[in-house]
Amino acid sequence: MNLRVRIPALTLLFALALAACTGAPTPEVVSFIPTVTEGAKVPTRQPTNTLTPTVATPTPTETPTNTATPTDTPTNTASPTPTHTPTNTATATPATPVAQALRALSVRLGPGSNYPIVASLEADQTLAIRGISEDGSWYQIELADGSLGWVTSAPAIVTTFGDLRVVEVAFAPTETPTHTATATDTPTNTPSPTPTETPSPTTTPSPTPRATNTPTATPRPLVVPGALPQQIRIGLQADILADLGVAPDNGEEADYVESTTIDLTGEDALIQWQSFDGTYTDFVAKTTIGWGPGATEDYCGFRFRGNDNTELYLAEIDRNGNVWFEYKIADEWQQALSGDGSAVRVEQDATNEMVLVALGDTFTVYINGQNAAQFTEATYPDGLVSLMAGTYDESDETFCTFTDSWVWSLERSPLGGSAAPQSIAYGETAQGSISDAAFGALYTFSGQVGDTIGVRMDKTSGDLDAFLILLDSNGLKLAENDDDPAGFDRDSYLEFSLPASGTYTILATRFQEEGGNSQGNYTLTLELRGAPLEAVSIAIGESVSGTLDATTSRAAYSLTVSGEQTVSIRLNRTSGDLDALLIVLDASGNEIARNDDAASGDTRDALIEGLTLSEGTYTIVATRFQESIGLTSGDFILTVE
Repeated sequence: MNLRVRIPALTLLFALALAACTGAPTPEVVSFIPTVTEGAKVPTRQPTNTLTPTVATPTPTETPTNTATPTDTPTNTASPTPTHTPTNTATATPATPVAQALRALSVRLGPGSNYPIVASLEADQTLAIRGISEDGSWYQIELADGSLGWVTSAPAIVTTFGDLRVVEVAFAPTETPTHTATATDTPTNTPSPTPTETPSPTTTPSPTPRATNTPTATPRPLVVPGALPQQIRIGLQADILADLGVAPDNGEEADYVESTTIDLTGEDALIQWQSFDGTYTDFVAKTTIGWGPGATEDYCGFRFRGNDNTELYLAEIDRNGNVWFEYKIADEWQQALSGDGSAVRVEQDATNEMVLVALGDTFTVYINGQNAAQFTEATYPDGLVSLMAGTYDESDETFCTFTDSWVWSLERSPLGGSAAPQSIAYGETAQGSISDAAFGALYTFSGQVGDTIGVRMDKTSGDLDAFLILLDSNGLKLAENDDDPAGFDRDSYLEFSLPASGTYTILATRFQEEGGNSQGNYTLTLELRGAPLEAVSIAIGESVSGTLDATTSRAAYSLTVSGEQTVSIRLNRTSGDLDALLIVLDASGNEIARNDDAASGDTRDALIEGLTLSEGTYTIVATRFQESIGLTSGDFILTVE
């Protein structure tokens, strides 16, 4: 990061003249804004050394698909594919699928956090599932009194039992609640005491609330400080939040300002701001800035994490093509830090879209969709969020316009503000620690299509209940595991066959992630368990036999389908204690179906029934519960009908 010195020309000349005459220290010019439009003095800065900005590690994000608003009469009934893998051999599958709360959680009127809470569930409480939202992120459940409510489908919060394919899509209530910003009283125009003349307040329009613009994303990527993407889309709130990996149920739009202007005409060395309603800890804020005809060093952006003139953070851009982070501690300005201003449009009639992401003590700035800077500062944990403009040199006409400005308040920050991902390779072991302050850590590795990997997370101290999650290159969850059957019950082991060549991420965390309470140290080991399987051909109407044992934990079969067909695949145990598991992969190696227990008969058999396949070649994997680390073995018959 670069350091800068920005001292108003008139102030500097006056200070030098005074010092020359009297030998007194240079006076400090202080300008304040009346409380109706808060303000602060402009900092003066002396460079010391050159700092390098922290640049976020790029993580490609999924491009969400626009989802049409549901009508009362659905045209298609989607059949969700169950993705949950139980951590132990299940008993008989219930006829009606049920959801079990892994911790206390709220039941809402509709499928979204913007709906009011109508009930609450206790940990381990189980209720029948009556519907699934169109994007699969919410379950409609039947409460004890017969009424219906909605709970999140996040596997870290809710687990399910039964065949979810029999559950129909359910739609939100006809009247969708909207979030309306709470009006605040306009403060009395009382000027703050100041050693210099107090400028007249600038008229500030009141914020205009709007309905919540909730994005749809299925499933969600994970937002992690230090691992935010290098580029995001501009314009729509839903696109911005989806590219940043913010889940639809993670917070809400807290305030919106359609358009406002901060006018500093005729002012010198002044900062002025207009605050959104409320106080924020972690958030995403966005505005589109239009330059006024002021000096090129005039600046616009956000003021945040502060409540008065003595404590504040600033993230700003100027027409010299700079991105700045400035902050004030105990009423003293600190060294200004700069980022990459290459994306800043400096023409007088240009506009710049600015997005600020605050997670813990890490702040990331996007300019016109480009990741421009990331700063870390831990003094202030929360505070107001404001649109801000400042000027150094007096100008006849200086102002900034702000349009389509909003702040999205995050309810939770993944991983508690942990550091950027660490690299790990096959055969390597890493060490880490899980606590309430940092309840997860990320490890990235490169793999080839068909690689069967094993990830082991062993507790080395504390009461840590280890939990592993595997993410693809877009941050989407591929697999998870809580317990290692070959280790202690609080260790975790995950095995998975990679669907494509590329970069993958391991999330090492604890059971229930941010909602958990276990802590301790751990070791994490990544292993290459085997090369891609060689598939044996099978056709619809055929059966094949095989054996799974200590040396062979899985077998692969290639199924070619002409045209669209609906098939049923059965894996039956014929000897031993084999606990069969079926997995179906598409031509790209992506998992499209999985089953551990048949709905009827021997629960150690596996059945995928009524699976509709389009024309193409698919891979059927016959394996056992917990795959290579599973402890069961025996003969089987695989049938495709």
